[in-house]
Amino acid sequence: MAGTTQDLFLNPRAFFDAKKAEGDSLKVPALIVLAIGIVSAISAYVLALPFLQYLPSEIAGLGPVLAAFGGIFALVMVLVVWVLFAGVFYGISALLGGEGSFKQTLAFVGYGYAPQLVGTAIYVVFVWLFMANLVLPPASAISDPTIFADLMKDPYIQIGGIINLLFVLWSANIWIFGVKSARNLSLKNAAIAVGIPVALYVLYTLFSLL
Repeated sequence: MAGTTQDLFLNPRAFFDAKKAEGDSLKVPALIVLAIGIVSAISAYVLALPFLQYLPSEIAGLGPVLAAFGGIFALVMVLVVWVLFAGVFYGISALLGGEGSFKQTLAFVGYGYAPQLVGTAIYVVFVWLFMANLVLPPASAISDPTIFADLMKDPYIQIGGIINLLFVLWSANIWIFGVKSARNLSLKNAAIAVGIPVALYVLYTLFSLL
């Protein structure tokens, strides 16, 4: 039966052909992206906790609140990036003669996030390993604030980030077929519409990590 979860991962062309016939509901895609956002929010919150000891004394009591805001920001950014990716794919595909609604493009891009559920979960494991081995100097010993940026270049964080990128590339493969179907494009033009922004995103993320 076309349109199954197995098709999404192994035969995205058949998956999106079936979904196109069904309509362009955002319910399931939104849940997929929201799940990634929630995991990202928890990860951001946990990462922030050890560093609260370095807050100035006058705002030290707000530490947990600030960490929570960091988690909320991470959640919101996942949702914003979903819409941005869909918007960029939609815009580039329009230049290539694509036709079809933005809502369906947004829905199909949301489905394409499915591999990142696994990638984000793996990243959380590496965050846990990073936290388990984290040794922070006392606040009185901190003279250079760049030490915090250096800590985020820990091998666990870098390896986890790179593995997560591999799942982004898997998503990109699914997005190509999703954009092809949603925007009535050739496979070549869909690959261009998806490949350019994803390549820029991957290069930026690698630069940030390394």
